[in-house]
Amino acid sequence: MKRHLHFRLVFCTLLFATRCISQDVSGGGCSSYYICSNQHIMSWGLNFNGQLGDSTTGDHNSPVLVHGPSNAVYICGGGSSAMLLTQNGSVWAWGSNTWGQLGNGTTQDAIVPQQASISGVRFVAMGQQHALAIKNDSTVWSWGNNCCGALGNGTTNSSSSPIHINSLTGIIKVSAGVWYSLALKSDGTVWAWGYNGFGQLGNGNNQISTVPVQVTSLSGIIDIDAC
Repeated sequence: MKRHLHFRLVFCTLLFATRCISQDVSGGGCSSYYICSNQHIMSWGLNFNGQLGDSTTGDHNSPVLVHGPSNAVYICGGGSSAMLLTQNGSVWAWGSNTWGQLGNGTTQDAIVPQQASISGVRFVAMGQQHALAIKNDSTVWSWGNNCCGALGNGTTNSSSSPIHINSLTGIIKVSAGVWYSLALKSDGTVWAWGYNGFGQLGNGNNQISTVPVQVTSLSGIIDIDAC
């Protein structure tokens, strides 16, 4: 039995490494996730808001099974929440939902994955308190905390349901950080929006932007990551 268990763990594909976020009003988080070869998800670490998705709120120092879809292809975590993308393009999220970051139209925390109100998705990103998605038609959608414009729709109104960022086209990747977001276009340019107190939008000032602005002096970029 021990040899069989070791065999299964060795052949699990690690798609998301540990991400630790310092404590905030939603409780903070320090949790890890991986997808096994059978497309089930395992998790471990802090579980104060149910971000391990095992139907409990107890911490775990060894992997436990996430009680969600068995056809996951991508997993990401941020703050005290986590999100997965399935083979059929559906999105599921769990954990803290104070700002609607689970995308299911509510602000109730979830200790097991809940399906977000979006379909036909090919890529997702989870930030501290907001989330982003790229659909198969290349449109970009956002939901969650929008206090600093991280949703990119020209307002600072938070949303518990996905909203379309209609000013973005040709996007191949998105990344969500702490109250700000990044997007990479197919032409190699990078666009940013949201909180900018430390110049993280890269547009030459420290003012928040509620709509995407181009990061200056960058071209030919092939990957992005916000934190």
